[in-house]
Amino acid sequence: MKLHKTTLIAFFLFLTGTVFSQVKQQGDQLVFLVKQKEHFFQVIKTIESFKKSNTSTIHASHTVIILCGELVRELNGQDLKISKRLEQAGQLETDVYACGLSLEKFNIPKESLPASVLYTENGLIKLLELQKAGYLSVQL
Repeated sequence: MKLHKTTLIAFFLFLTGTVFSQVKQQGDQLVFLVKQKEHFFQVIKTIESFKKSNTSTIHASHTVIILCGELVRELNGQDLKISKRLEQAGQLETDVYACGLSLEKFNIPKESLPASVLYTENGLIKLLELQKAGYLSVQL
């Protein structure tokens, strides 16, 4: 009987350790709400740093950038710096969303978004949903 209890406890501890190690290996999920072009550039650099760093306590496994406000005006494909950063985001496996409220405010049809930019009807709701799902968030 004692051997049975010991085996059961050892098995439970093994399962618990396996679950926690898998959670840790998955890394951190990050979401950035960005309203200015320069901040968008800095967020891309920050994500790049997280992906390369072995010393940070944050290990970005999945990242999301939500573009809101006047920044959505820059998504017309004419700004080469924005286009380059969108390409970098794709290489970093980062999802980039444009806020539908902002697009509506500036009369920009969602169909005009670059193919790499996803659409969300409301950027603030998207942010709150991701926060609720456990994402670490930064608003700039």
